[in-house]
Amino acid sequence: LLGKALSSSTQPVVPYTVDSMAIFATATISKMVEEPGRILAREESVLQARVAGQIAEVLVDIGSFVKGPAGKEPGSLLARLEAPELVAEHAQKQSEVRLAEAELEQSRKALASGKANLAAVAAMAREANTALKRTESNMERWRAENKRIATLVRDRVVDQQTSDEITNQMRAAEAQHDEALAKVDTATRAREKADAELAHAEGAVLAASAKWDVAKAAVARVGTLLDFRTIRAPFDGRTGLRRVSPGSLVTPGTVITTLDDTRTLRLDFTVPESLLGAVR
Repeated sequence: LLGKALSSSTQPVVPYTVDSMAIFATATISKMVEEPGRILAREESVLQARVAGQIAEVLVDIGSFVKGPAGKEPGSLLARLEAPELVAEHAQKQSEVRLAEAELEQSRKALASGKANLAAVAAMAREANTALKRTESNMERWRAENKRIATLVRDRVVDQQTSDEITNQMRAAEAQHDEALAKVDTATRAREKADAELAHAEGAVLAASAKWDVAKAAVARVGTLLDFRTIRAPFDGRTGLRRVSPGSLVTPGTVITTLDDTRTLRLDFTVPESLLGAVR
C-alpha cells in the first residue's frame, strides 16, 4: 500500500490520502524442456538361423501375430529348415552309440569271465597249498621213519629189506612233495596272470563305458542341432519383414525375421543432468 502520511505527534490525526494500490500473489512457473526420444516395443528380437541348411518353408510374413511358448506348448512355428547333412550325421552317431554299447557289453562279459577265472585259480592255489602241507608232513614222517629204521638196521633189529622199503616210501613222499611244490608254483603264476587279466578287463570296461558316454553325448549334441531346424516364436508379438524365402540357403546367424511385442511400449529419451531433480 503506497500513500502519503499527513499526521504528526502534535497535530490531530487525519485520514490517509491513497494515491495507488498494488496486490502481490504467488504462482507456480512451469518450464518445458523438449528432448528427442524414441518409442520401443516391450520385447524385440532378431530371429536368426542357428544351423546351416535350406529354408523349407516360411509360415509368417510382415505383421503376422504369433504366440510364444505357454507351459508345455512351444511357440508358433515361424520357419523350417532342411539339413540332410545333420540327419546323416545323427544316424552315424546313433550307430556309434550302438557299437560302443556292444563293446561295453563285451568288455563286461570279459570282466565277469576274468572274475570267474580268478576265483577258479584262487581255489586251485588253495588246493595246491593244502596238498603241499600234506605232502610235506608225509615226507617228514617217512624221513623220520627211515632214520629210525636205519638205527635198527645197525643194531640188527630189522633186516635190510625192511630198510629199503622204508627208504623207497621216503623217496616217494619226497617226489610227491616236489610235485606239490611245482603245482603251487604253477598256481601262483596262474594267479598273477589272472590278476593281470582282471585288471585289464576292468580297464577295458572303464574305457568302453567312457566311449559309450562320449557317443551318447555326440548323439545328444547333433539332436540339439536338429531341433534348431525349426524356428519358433520366443514370445507373443508381430513379425517384421521376412528376410528369406523357401529354397534360400542359410548359415548360422542369417536373419530370418524380427519379432516385436508392441502391446506395451517403452519411451527411451535422455534428460539433462541439471533437470534430474525435477523429473517425476
